Amino acid sequence: MRLGLVDGLIYYGQSLDDWARAGWLAQTAAQHNVKLAPPDGRNVTNAAPATAWVNEGLWVATCPHCEVQTLLVWLDAPIYMCPQCWNGDVGGKWRRVIVPAGNERLRIENALIVRARSDKQNWIAAGTPGWVRETTAQVNKDPRILAGQTPADLERENDELGLVRIG
Repeated sequence: MRLGLVDGLIYYGQSLDDWARAGWLAQTAAQHNVKLAPPDGRNVTNAAPATAWVNEGLWVATCPHCEVQTLLVWLDAPIYMCPQCWNGDVGGKWRRVIVPAGNERLRIENALIVRARSDKQNWIAAGTPGWVRETTAQVNKDPRILAGQTPADLERENDELGLVRIG
């Protein structure tokens, strides 16, 4: 069992810059003859952002344009490049990722890390693509998920399961 939720830095052991320059994303771009812009402020668009959500203990985001690729999010550098459409709708620039801030993120993480099984460590944000919300609502037999979940929703679920609150 791992302790805590995982982002791109923890999972890959690389900064976003290293991953984009020499890791999986760079290799995938090379295979598709895509010239990948460095993930810095000059190459980030203010257009429609992606939304971070938690899938089996992993902080991820799905491309809001093609809704095909879901990738890990680097919480210290929340930007996203889709290896399917290469953010073509925004000129190949990196897309910002909305990540819950401060206390909200802490409450989400605290509610999920007490769930021993990673397949139960899920949080669906209101901005998560519709197909993710619909599938999760069906699997969990809980139509409330369609609207997205708040930290209070996760805490309520934990209370119903008799799990200890932390934080």
